[in-house]
Amino acid sequence: MNMNSKNTLMKRNIITVLILIITAMMGIYVYQHIYFDSSFNAFVNRENESMKALEEIAVKFGDANMIMLLIDLEEENISDNLKDVDQLISDLKALPFVNAIDSVFNAQKFDGFTIGAPFVKTRPYVTVKDDLYTIDESIFDDNFYVGTVISEDGGT
Repeated sequence: MNMNSKNTLMKRNIITVLILIITAMMGIYVYQHIYFDSSFNAFVNRENESMKALEEIAVKFGDANMIMLLIDLEEENISDNLKDVDQLISDLKALPFVNAIDSVFNAQKFDGFTIGAPFVKTRPYVTVKDDLYTIDESIFDDNFYVGTVISEDGGT
């Protein structure tokens, strides 16, 4: 081999190595910075009225997946108020996009242990008898529910 062909071969090898290094660096950069949004929001029209309302809820409440409804209860009319809340919960559960509702109706009071499964007895804080709704006042002593599903004074 003559000197010219060695130089040409060396130049080709250097160019090939440089191309491989640049390609590898570009591949690493793309891999680190690639992003594909496969969420529901990526495939909907942002001009849709429902999407605008959902974004407004997210801005006001900090989350579009969960909404907290605060309902004022009148202490002298608690049974009717609880009946209205129960009806509202039934209406909300009927909506196809509602996954779960946490309310005072889900609250359970620890009522001791049993010998057989499930080993723990519970009972609801809200009971309904003859269309009369009553709430067990001991819920106000339960730190798990006070401040989450019922206010400290029972007004909300």
